Amino acid sequence: MANPNDKQLLSQIASNQKKQRVGFILTPILFIISMGIIMAGISAIQSGNTVPGICIILVGVAGIVLSAKYLERISDQKNKMKDLVGQSVVREILSERISVEQYIPNQYFNKDFLEHCGVLPNYDRCGGSDYISGTYRGVPITYCDLHLEVEQESTDSDGNTTTSYYTVFRGPVINLALRQPLNGYVRIRERKNSRKEKGFFSGIINGAADLFNIDRNTIETENAQFNQQFKVDTSDPQLAFYILAPQFMEHIMQADMIVNGYTNIEFNQDIVTLALNNGTDAFELGKYKKNDHFLDEARQRFRYELNSILSIVDEMLTKENLF
Repeated sequence: MANPNDKQLLSQIASNQKKQRVGFILTPILFIISMGIIMAGISAIQSGNTVPGICIILVGVAGIVLSAKYLERISDQKNKMKDLVGQSVVREILSERISVEQYIPNQYFNKDFLEHCGVLPNYDRCGGSDYISGTYRGVPITYCDLHLEVEQESTDSDGNTTTSYYTVFRGPVINLALRQPLNGYVRIRERKNSRKEKGFFSGIINGAADLFNIDRNTIETENAQFNQQFKVDTSDPQLAFYILAPQFMEHIMQADMIVNGYTNIEFNQDIVTLALNNGTDAFELGKYKKNDHFLDEARQRFRYELNSILSIVDEMLTKENLF
């Protein structure tokens, strides 16, 4: 099926976002009304009107079920929107720089990879989008935007326990295939940086350092600035020094300046993983604005985001003996 033209696409975007807005308004209202109906039913039963009370409670329960259905519908509408924009707009932008083999807007890396990646923190809940696989500058590449959260329980003075989630990672994860597998691993993690402890990072990084699968096989390089900024764990010090040549360490620090967040890199067997904890979620359309340039502005933003991501990859690909 051919992609819609811009006029058709804008019409579908407007319709989809309108449905989402209606759902966001109706769902909490319906839930509150339903809870009120249930409380009225309980009051009726306590007053001796058992049968009417039960009927009233059933109406309230039906309302709660309906509000849950509305929530599911909102999620479904968001997924449809993501897929529509992804296949109609984002894929076109990606193809300008990458030979795209597969692009799935609502998918991310499988959990087996996430759980075994040494430079991602442990997590209790995960989400993501924009799974991409293809080839860039002759190197196989996969990508996704990832969001990892950990669960935190708190108990108030009355003994009531509440569960909340806080972010430990949000940003792009990129895999690059090596020309030949390495016999071991090298993990480069950025140390906590007071310059970056503002806004998003003040919440995301607190506690996150202890959630990494930290090894004790640490080394230091001859570059004092690199050592101050990054921690290196490795299965083989000789392998680490082979990878971390002086010029390549400069490229890693240059890549970190582009990231505008925390840079973590793992060389492991046949892939290099870049986990860029910068609080971003690329290729998101945002709220529709009624103007003729909305899609053009979105395309321009998507190109900027893609170019920023690939400029980081370019710094990695300077290590030509690996790729």
